[in-house]
Amino acid sequence: MEEENQNNDLLSEGQAENSPARDSVDETKPQHEEVSSKKTWFVAVALATLLVLLIAPVVVWGILRLQANPDFTWTSLMAIPIYATGTAAILFVIAFLVQRRYGKPHKAYLAYWLGLVLLLLDAMWAWLIIRSMQQSTDFAWTSSKAVTVYISAGIAGFLIVAFCAWMRRSIREQRREGKKRKRFNPKPLTYALCVLVLGVLAWLTWLALATMRQSPDFSWKCSEAVAVYFGAGILAFAILAFILLMRRATTRWQMEIRLSDEHESWLVVFNWTKKILHVPTIMWSLPAALIVWYFPAKSEIVGLSWFCVWLFCHTIEDYDFSFAVSIAIGASMFLFIVLTVFGGVLDDIYGYAKLISIFASPALYLGVGLAYLTSILISYIRGLFHYVAITPNQMIIQSTIGEDGETIQRRKYDAKVEAANDVVEWYMYNVGTLKIWFHEGRREPMSFYVSGIRRKSKWLFDVLEVTSVEAAH
Repeated sequence: MEEENQNNDLLSEGQAENSPARDSVDETKPQHEEVSSKKTWFVAVALATLLVLLIAPVVVWGILRLQANPDFTWTSLMAIPIYATGTAAILFVIAFLVQRRYGKPHKAYLAYWLGLVLLLLDAMWAWLIIRSMQQSTDFAWTSSKAVTVYISAGIAGFLIVAFCAWMRRSIREQRREGKKRKRFNPKPLTYALCVLVLGVLAWLTWLALATMRQSPDFSWKCSEAVAVYFGAGILAFAILAFILLMRRATTRWQMEIRLSDEHESWLVVFNWTKKILHVPTIMWSLPAALIVWYFPAKSEIVGLSWFCVWLFCHTIEDYDFSFAVSIAIGASMFLFIVLTVFGGVLDDIYGYAKLISIFASPALYLGVGLAYLTSILISYIRGLFHYVAITPNQMIIQSTIGEDGETIQRRKYDAKVEAANDVVEWYMYNVGTLKIWFHEGRREPMSFYVSGIRRKSKWLFDVLEVTSVEAAH
């Protein structure tokens, strides 16, 4: 009897190993991870190779130029940038090799900390070069050499921060592996913030009216006071309406909390506005306004830099950039910067900024930044009540505020993340498009512009993988 039971156990184990569900898991998941890893490493190696090919001649030229200086010695302050650059390059190569050799997330700690050390060396390198330049009598913060240091240190810092963020994400994925994905409930914090905003609004209204009352011709019915009443009333009404909607409707936050308790694999997405690509413009608008307000003489160069940031974001919003096009544009811009800086074209950067004469008042910078920020906030608030929740068995489409969402079975739709046609959006902004189309011809396909697209594409794959396993059973 015992031998027969052992034979039955062995037979059941063999059937489980050869089952279609196991085959689908063993075949599909490694292929997905392998393809994703190959694409990532292809991009990383291509960028690293391009940077080496572009920077190496410039570094060699700089070393030869330093050696031509009669005051140069390998123990002088001028030699420190060479040591810093060499050390940074070695650490960068070591970090890449470590991650390439030990590709698993739990081996990413060494590469992550090496990246942080590399970032510190980059800042030290820039500081030492500026300090050495300050010893010269003709030093200027806007000279071509100083601009070269700003640009090179900024580009290197951006690449290092991106590398550290990549390693950090790998570490977090390892920590979350095998754990159930939980969703924090932000509702109490949201209510507290709304009450705080109402209190600040009441205080500002009282302060404005108290200031107006100091005028001898003040009247409670004057146009200024009426404007304060209407403005404060509209804002208070909007905040109270938002609180009421949060209490009545099933928000995206509640759906995420419910799904995290009921399912191992799930995904909730909503549609962002493409104005999210203007986050750099928003981030630069406030500093630009403050600089122009306190230093009016810098208005031309601030206006030129702000316009360049806005033009970059606007171009990314309107056009798609493939990998080849992005590499070509990046290489062309880098070569243009190197040639113009070392060719002495940017010796008088203020002169060129004044010649172009792009400047504006602080109010314009703040107005444009607030306009983009308002558009982004509206899309986020709308996404609290209009969203799609995907589970292994069904999809819930919430398109109205006062009613429950429409439920569609898994066999009636398909979903996928579009390929990274726009490399800048995919890798720099981490946004992309998720499309859902229905087997019934009467329904139009749905498209969502999603943030955190790389992480959510993996979650979508996990949901569909569970569906395929259940279908195989």
